[in-house]
Amino acid sequence: MPRPRTRLLLALLAAFVLAGCAGTAVERTSGAPNLYERGLDRFQRRDFYESIKIFEELIRDYPGSELIDDAIYHLGRSYLENDDYALAVSEFDRLATDYPESPYVAEADFYTGECYFRQMRSPQYDPEMTEQALSRFRRFIRLHPDHALRAEAETRITRCREWLAEKNIVAARQYEKLGHRDSARIYYQKVLDEYADTRWAAEAEKRLRALGDGS
Repeated sequence: MPRPRTRLLLALLAAFVLAGCAGTAVERTSGAPNLYERGLDRFQRRDFYESIKIFEELIRDYPGSELIDDAIYHLGRSYLENDDYALAVSEFDRLATDYPESPYVAEADFYTGECYFRQMRSPQYDPEMTEQALSRFRRFIRLHPDHALRAEAETRITRCREWLAEKNIVAARQYEKLGHRDSARIYYQKVLDEYADTRWAAEAEKRLRALGDGS
């Protein structure tokens, strides 16, 4: 992870060097590091309501600061931890689009997937969030194969695939219960075709044998 304290110290030093040149400009330059330090402190204390307000103020009032990408990243993280998932995704995507060279981009990509992952519900519900999470974590691994968060992303991918396999099992059971054996076979077979490495594959294989070939 990048070291925000190092960037903060550099920004404060730059403000000090400029102090004798332009009073008003220095006041605006030094304000961003001070806000960032306050926002980071509130974030680390898990006071996300306050950290959101502070990072939003920094981004609004100091658009030219060298700490803008740091602030956007931590604003996104604050939204995530505050369960404001749509806003978090918006900030993470903004960081990747507007500041592609930022050292925070890789982590932002991971936490975008986390936003969708935390919205997953039981397999009886719409799979959109699970599919989005799976797509984002796969993208993270593709773009950042050596990142420290790769193992965690792979764990998330496994859980997403287990969820999707279970959803197909749930559908197959329902069709079987209603007497629609052909439809049940389709969903059980999908589990074997797409999720053979999940714990649901054994049930799918067992039920297909029990249903026979449909002839």
